[in-house]
Amino acid sequence: MIADLSCTPILISMGALIGRFTPMQFLFMAFIETLVCTGVEYVVITMMHVNDGGRSLVIHAFGAYFGLAVAKTARKVRVLSKRGTIRVVGEDAFDDNNSETDGVDHSELFSMIGTLFLWIFFPSFNAAVQEPEDARIRAVINTYLSMTSCTVITFMLTSLTDRQGRFNMIHIQSSTLAGGVAIGSVANAILQPWHSLLIGGIAAIISVFGHTHIQPYLRKSWLSVTDTCGVHNLHGLPGILSGLCSIVIVVVYNPSYYGDSLYQIYPYFVGGDKNGNRGPWDQAAYQFYAIVIVFFGAVISGAITGCLLRAGCVNQMSDPTGAHGQEADRAGFYYGLPQDVMWKSMELISTDEGDPRRPTSPGGGGLEPIVNVCDETNADNWFIYCSGPLLEAVNVHSLFNDSKTFVDMPLKEDPVYVNDKFHEVFANLTVDQINRDELLAFVNEYFSPPGSELASCVPIDWHPQPQKIMGIQDPDLREWALALHGIWKTLCKKIHEDIETQKERYSLIWLEHEFIAPGGRFREFYYWDAYWIVKGLIASEMYTTVQKMIENLASMIERYGFVPNGGRIYYLKRSQPPMFSAMVYEYYESTHDKAFVRKMLPIMEKEQEFWNDKRMIDVRVPTGNFSVYQYRTEANVPRPESYREDILSAQHINENDRQRFWRINIKLIFDLLQDIASAAESGWDFSTRWFKDSGILLDIETTTVLPVDLNAFQCWNMDILEYLHERTGNKTQSEYYRNKRAEFRDTIHHVFYNNTAGSWFDYNLRTKTHNIEFYASIAVPLFTGCYHSLNQAKSESLFKLMNESGVFNYPGGVPTSMNGNSSEQWDFPNGFSNLNHMIIEGLRKSENAQMQDKAFKIAEKWVFGNYKVFAETGHMWEKYNVIGNVPKPGSGGEYDVQDGFGWTNGVILDLLITYNHRLKLPDQLRPTPTPETTDDPSSDTVVSRTSRSVDGDPSTTSSSGMAAILSLVSLIGARLTL
Repeated sequence: MIADLSCTPILISMGALIGRFTPMQFLFMAFIETLVCTGVEYVVITMMHVNDGGRSLVIHAFGAYFGLAVAKTARKVRVLSKRGTIRVVGEDAFDDNNSETDGVDHSELFSMIGTLFLWIFFPSFNAAVQEPEDARIRAVINTYLSMTSCTVITFMLTSLTDRQGRFNMIHIQSSTLAGGVAIGSVANAILQPWHSLLIGGIAAIISVFGHTHIQPYLRKSWLSVTDTCGVHNLHGLPGILSGLCSIVIVVVYNPSYYGDSLYQIYPYFVGGDKNGNRGPWDQAAYQFYAIVIVFFGAVISGAITGCLLRAGCVNQMSDPTGAHGQEADRAGFYYGLPQDVMWKSMELISTDEGDPRRPTSPGGGGLEPIVNVCDETNADNWFIYCSGPLLEAVNVHSLFNDSKTFVDMPLKEDPVYVNDKFHEVFANLTVDQINRDELLAFVNEYFSPPGSELASCVPIDWHPQPQKIMGIQDPDLREWALALHGIWKTLCKKIHEDIETQKERYSLIWLEHEFIAPGGRFREFYYWDAYWIVKGLIASEMYTTVQKMIENLASMIERYGFVPNGGRIYYLKRSQPPMFSAMVYEYYESTHDKAFVRKMLPIMEKEQEFWNDKRMIDVRVPTGNFSVYQYRTEANVPRPESYREDILSAQHINENDRQRFWRINIKLIFDLLQDIASAAESGWDFSTRWFKDSGILLDIETTTVLPVDLNAFQCWNMDILEYLHERTGNKTQSEYYRNKRAEFRDTIHHVFYNNTAGSWFDYNLRTKTHNIEFYASIAVPLFTGCYHSLNQAKSESLFKLMNESGVFNYPGGVPTSMNGNSSEQWDFPNGFSNLNHMIIEGLRKSENAQMQDKAFKIAEKWVFGNYKVFAETGHMWEKYNVIGNVPKPGSGGEYDVQDGFGWTNGVILDLLITYNHRLKLPDQLRPTPTPETTDDPSSDTVVSRTSRSVDGDPSTTSSSGMAAILSLVSLIGARLTL
């Protein structure tokens, strides 16, 4: 029993320190605390004969104040500093001037489960050491009464103290248990029920008050004590209350009430076996002395222990494997951001004294400057959404599971006002000292939910039965295509008009026209997604919507010189694969609208200037010097939409690099963050395609890779500009781009083509070699036709390579790569619609019949695989698992797989139209046969085989079947999304 009880104060003390100490420090602390706590318990219980039945003093109060004293004097480790900065701390940076860090809360769900178990078993804990039997029974009853009162009052108080009247889960998980601690010292006493209820009520009051007022004061005051899990409010204050109650109870209650059990509870009372001479007031004095001994014993021994924990031998920790396969420390991995990162003390993002919101580069002396994802040159609210202490605080305290949630939330007030209020409310606090609950309340007060600035819409040119779709021969595939066609109404978004006059309150970039969003967490437009969405809209004969989407993107180029990655200000430093010209081309081929093309051509050329000026690099290969394109954003800070993920990656530089001169470390972090953002610009975020041989995100080197797909897209853009200038009568410009394309096609051959392997590959500037592993990107030159049309050997050798590598052997389509050891989303076994579409189209346009046949077979696999998953889930997905026979969406990456999904719908509709006569659904996939209906040739509407039209209105006669179920599921999903 003693051993069991001795564990409890150690766990309580850890609650004040959790996430901030190394395992060795905790072990050392536990050793010392066990000795001291056992000694204090011996003095109080055995020598002084104090009644502390539930051990609220010697366990709860002692553990709490011991831990707080250790927190005050022990070594502190910081990773994140105040004012929205990153600080990395080395061994010589541990001193008392460093600010402490709050741990990040555990999962609310698991915490609540723990609270329920503790609530149930707390009476047994208080009763475990009680003697005699009637004392145990009293302990159980008194504890239940106290905790019941405490729970009810906690729920009342937490609602009253919240600005919006909500229940605070931290209070509920902690303060509801305070009644069990407060009754502990007198649980074995004879109490009136209302006394137990009163004690529980008082415990609730002081515990909630401790959370809301005392805990913040301890951090801000001269004491500067950080209590990670609030043990002072659950164990410290209620433990002292329990000691005070033991003084009152021993005086108030007549000893005769106890009968024979009196001397087992108070053994030194007059008349007992111990020959004691104590009366009620004497015992009360001893109860008071016990409080003093426990408090000062805990504080003094804890303070000494904290000083001892500064020793280097216990203040070191090796990092275990973390996310993405890189190294991560256990404390950070389980409790929030890593805290034991042994780098030299250096602020990566400091603050210029002239403007508290303006970041500057650290240290000077030749270090590359900090480049934020947006700044005062392109956004009036950059200090809210792109950098700054508010953005950091939200991510440090993990207010949301997805980093993107916060940066998509509209402001309710002007950004300067909100920023000033933030500094006013959390004045003189470092980011990590901010109380999580107060921060969440602040965000809820000044921000609206993400997506509230967008309205759903129905495209003006949407109609239920487009002729192209109705031309699909297979009736079940046609029904499915109509269901996908109906999803455009779900994905259609229109930006509220008031955003145009109050842009500073939104991270969303104003667009005049409605657009089709990808779906899921991707509420805004995304650049290269839009091309395959356009392909699907053309299949749906929605040409007006296509034109509006192109005009939206054109407005981006006119405003910023390029199309951002997506429609948020935090994307203003990076683009995505340049598909704008391709969208104009697809629109023209479907409408022959030369007037619109003439309007777009100058904008298309302006985008080319951006890529020529900002994304070109000179490279020397054995055959000469050439200029090619690469993904290279200037931004070298954490991406706001993935802020926490980037911080975790930046903190895991390998051990050898940590020992280098600090400037090297700073540069490594800058380079890492720039490479991460540049990979996001590629659209392939993330893939081992960008990694060194280790295959982990930490070793990403995007800016040393020359990507074959980007250069193939640019080659296609030159071809499109030549073609559209010729179609609109500008022969001079057409000839100019013809020559440019011919020259650049030669460049692609020299830089990216590997004669030995017979294919195009990425070229690595570091190794000066091709990456000859299979990635679906090697087929993009085939898709864009960036090789001499008479040289069929190139396309055939690529086909042979892909065939021999086994990428055509999977039942669900072509995988993104063949790297089976990766956990990244743009790797095996995931297949993406856009990549499969480009492979299919590249093979289909070949002169080789075998390649054309393979294109059809891949199209069959992709279409039927998507159909199976849709039948199982009722949704289209961002990516798919191409292996096995069990249909399921893809996985991996920084976020959960998203449904919707814009480019997947577009690819499927385009393939169904392209192969409208050839694609036949296998019998095993067909829905339950239904009686055929006869199409009325005199009617303008073709009668469907299902019980509903795509928009949900009855338009046909049918019976049950899988096709009807699929359409209905799609409709329900659309309504739920709306």
